[in-house]
Amino acid sequence: MRISKPEWLHHDGDKNKLTAIFSLDFDPSGARLATAGMDNKVRLWNTRAVTHSNAGEPQLLSTLSAHSGAVMCVRFSHGSGRYLASGADDMVVLIWERDTADNAAIGSNIAGAGNVETWRPMRRLTGHESDFVKGLTFDPAGKYLATQSDDKTLRIWRTSDWQLQATVSKPFQDNIFSTYFRRPSWSPDGDCIATANAANGKVPVAAVVTRDKWTADLSFVGHHAAIEAVRFCPRVFRLPAAATAAAAADAAGSDGQSAAVSICAAGAQDRSVTVWLTSQPVPLVVAPNLFSANLLDLAWHVPEPAAGDQGDPTVALLAACSHDGTVALVEFRRSELGAPVSPVEQEDMLVRHGWMRSSHTPGRHLTGLAYIYESDGEDAGGTGSGMSITHKPQPIAESITQLKLEELNAANTSVPRETRIAQIVDNLVAQPQKAPDQAPLTAEARSDSMAIDQEVQPAREAEAMPVPVRTKNGRRRVAPLFVRPLGGQTPSASTPAARTPAAAHM
Repeated sequence: MRISKPEWLHHDGDKNKLTAIFSLDFDPSGARLATAGMDNKVRLWNTRAVTHSNAGEPQLLSTLSAHSGAVMCVRFSHGSGRYLASGADDMVVLIWERDTADNAAIGSNIAGAGNVETWRPMRRLTGHESDFVKGLTFDPAGKYLATQSDDKTLRIWRTSDWQLQATVSKPFQDNIFSTYFRRPSWSPDGDCIATANAANGKVPVAAVVTRDKWTADLSFVGHHAAIEAVRFCPRVFRLPAAATAAAAADAAGSDGQSAAVSICAAGAQDRSVTVWLTSQPVPLVVAPNLFSANLLDLAWHVPEPAAGDQGDPTVALLAACSHDGTVALVEFRRSELGAPVSPVEQEDMLVRHGWMRSSHTPGRHLTGLAYIYESDGEDAGGTGSGMSITHKPQPIAESITQLKLEELNAANTSVPRETRIAQIVDNLVAQPQKAPDQAPLTAEARSDSMAIDQEVQPAREAEAMPVPVRTKNGRRRVAPLFVRPLGGQTPSASTPAARTPAAAHM
């Protein structure tokens, strides 16, 4: 294990003093580390330059400065990491997208240019009126979203209808601590949620809430001050063969192979970081006094193993930021954590939690927020795992007709596309449009209908009458009313189309 704090990785404040870094996150590829600071900026750093001091590559890739307040949170999108979301004190969330038109890539050194990469804000989201919610985390199985706030609760929301599933309050009832953030995290196997700023009596803990039961029977105990953030490593690991005898006995599976374990990091106001394994009752790592101020956020990155990787390579990288304006990096070796399980094995862990696989297209798994495609060869990243992740929204049929067309199109894949389209059109044209069956009106019903029409018609005529208005010099003026010609004809050239009722709906 190696701990480092790059001196050049910081945000500048007034009088060239370091300013607080509130949040950070790795992109899915691990090539970039994004940091958000009190200087109203988001900075993107080259991860290779961070981990390899002699790489000779650019350190700062880009500086994003479109917020008018301190940036409180930054997160990359899953899958390809195409988008970057940043939320700030100005109550605005910006969605950034990298501009690849200039073909700027990591490793290209543009002398005299401010940014190696160009990121542009493509969406501006507004609507928040307070900083009530202080942390959230998505269920890796795609069924729930968990949020934590100052009301001393953890709320579980269903992603199917966005209604409340459960409210967890017991671990936070005795809490007397105040934190700037409360960042929870869902385990990569979907079994539990680690929460921040919980308490066991007067002892600050990170309560572990079990899925479906929504009870906190376990806790991470060891910090002396309130816990600001917890973060699970996104990959599940198998302990190395050289693990301690007690850990190996606890983590041994029925087949004698070491069981898969999740890894969680916790950061607290005691300025320390602890790293836990779900198979051990004590922390794997304790890094005390890592900062001179409160820790505010954590982020993990698991690099893909290189082909023919020998020795003791780095298998996980943990980044932590603090109010003192510095970032600490903790590198873990294979001899300490073991090796991550395969993506297919990790996905199989989520099936028992309702993770659905699409049965219509072979080799495609539906994760709710992304499609995972299995291929026969190497994936797009060249890892040889036979998988690639493509960030696509889940398709939703807007009508029954569209759904039937999609099913008919998928069922006849052996027929050429032009022939399928012609068959679909012929079937739609050949189907007669049946009017809904209506019973004939009785004499009493017809008289009631006529009475209603007579009452509504004068009201419509009154609404259609032009209303006189007064000009600035006090004169009365009646605006002309343009009416659509009878018979569905188009307005004449002398009639302004914008004033016709038809144009009002265009």
